[in-house]
Amino acid sequence: MTQAPPNAPQHERTTMWRRLAQKPLLWALLCAAAMLPWVLSGNGMDFPPFLIGLVGGWLCGFAFVNATLEMDNPRIGALVHLAGAVVFGLTLHWLVFEGSGKLNDLPSVVKSVLHAAQMAAIPAVGWIWLGLIHRLSHFVSRPSARRKKATPAAPEWQLENPGTVVHFHAVAMTVRTLNWILAIVFAAVAAVLVYILFTFDWFMNTGSSTVVVLLCGALGLPAFLLVKAVVGRRTMACSVHFTRDRLRIDAGTSSFSVALAQLEHLSWRSEGSYARAEARGPGMDVSLIVGLARMPEATLPKLPPLSEQTMQRLINAGLSRRRGRRPTHVQFDAGTAPNAGG
Repeated sequence: MTQAPPNAPQHERTTMWRRLAQKPLLWALLCAAAMLPWVLSGNGMDFPPFLIGLVGGWLCGFAFVNATLEMDNPRIGALVHLAGAVVFGLTLHWLVFEGSGKLNDLPSVVKSVLHAAQMAAIPAVGWIWLGLIHRLSHFVSRPSARRKKATPAAPEWQLENPGTVVHFHAVAMTVRTLNWILAIVFAAVAAVLVYILFTFDWFMNTGSSTVVVLLCGALGLPAFLLVKAVVGRRTMACSVHFTRDRLRIDAGTSSFSVALAQLEHLSWRSEGSYARAEARGPGMDVSLIVGLARMPEATLPKLPPLSEQTMQRLINAGLSRRRGRRPTHVQFDAGTAPNAGG
């Protein structure tokens, strides 16, 4: 039996905090709780609750977009994304142009809560539409049937003595870094938006949330496209090579190798915007995100699933298999008990 390393409790605590950080709806709920005292006292439009509401709304939109991207069937995910964008957009439109007048007949507390929810819905709907635009641009950028010579295909495992190897393109970046980049960009856009709204009286005097929606689009879309372009420029050729007892990862000009028995963590997600390969161990701390990379023509931003033989070798080396939240995501950790969640 493989003995858990001395730092297993610390590893479990780190994993717990990582899981909490990956639950945007939980943080959105905390944002709602934080702004509730201001809202109930009728001061929901003060600067602190206003900013907290924008962050909480964005987290809700972020969670919805991620949920559609993580669906097993990409077509169903795209349809749900489109339906959500239309429904939420029309709902916000109704609240702005028709429902706002009816709020005057409600009790002051209810009216304050609905006003706060309306403001929080603006960045949520804006992010959902930005994600939809990203999906459409990705679809339009694909080679048409007349131009393309080959059907787009995902990378596949190839036999290489010894073992198997897969070649792909990816961006060297951790998911935490990516989420921080998105959060910082959103905070910057929100700060500029708040500055404009509170500095120029004309925007506040219009009394229409449509102006705020247009400002979100005018500020958020260029920022989103800028992040996508900057991250995409870091695309590099990569490969992952599994042998009977070792793992080797080549990322650009760098090469890392570790024995499977010394591997501390391996995360493998084959599909989605967060499709990636992550590995940590002595002399290796690599995170390669495929879903954000610029793909060569006729190549899909995916990874092939790990073979049963490879997963069994990892288990035989003392690692515990832990399924992710999606069937396309599997993780292996050293010194942890098997877990069906994640």
